[in-house]
Amino acid sequence: MGSTETRPIASGPLRACPANPRYFTDDTRRAIYLTGSHTWSNMRDKGPKIHLQYTRGCNVLYMDPCPVFPGDLHGPAEQGIRETMGHTLHRANRIDLASITSHCSVCPTGYCLANPGKESLACQQGAGEFFLFVEAGTHEYEWVHVRTGATIDRGTITVDKGGCRRFAPPSSAWALLYLNARN
Repeated sequence: MGSTETRPIASGPLRACPANPRYFTDDTRRAIYLTGSHTWSNMRDKGPKIHLQYTRGCNVLYMDPCPVFPGDLHGPAEQGIRETMGHTLHRANRIDLASITSHCSVCPTGYCLANPGKESLACQQGAGEFFLFVEAGTHEYEWVHVRTGATIDRGTITVDKGGCRRFAPPSSAWALLYLNARN
């Protein structure tokens, strides 16, 4: 049986969120909607780039192309984009979107959502190592394949002294790194 909790859609007028102007907020100060625009004129084979835009704090939108032939809307490229957007939604539901913002200072790749000291979601364009600022403490990590959404590797790391740390994906595929500080 599902939850019976109901929440109002918005409480009071919408305005730019002081913590992150890419979001709207209301009197509850929760993030309501992430503004943005279409990023690519043609999204065919752009599935992984959805994660790049998302980790920059942008709203990722996809509008199906007008069909040239009947049944054209459900081609493999469009299906891959929809699946990648589903993986992105799964990640979004696992993080505290109201507290997390885009942080270039935490990860030099420019693709990082972070609530410093609590959680970070970072992406590297293509495969390869990158640096991420990590605070001292124990953190759970998870590497996620950007095309399939599958967890490649997970575990914990302990950082004695906060600072920039080098991270290398466990495979040659594009991957997201999710770090969550243990309480």
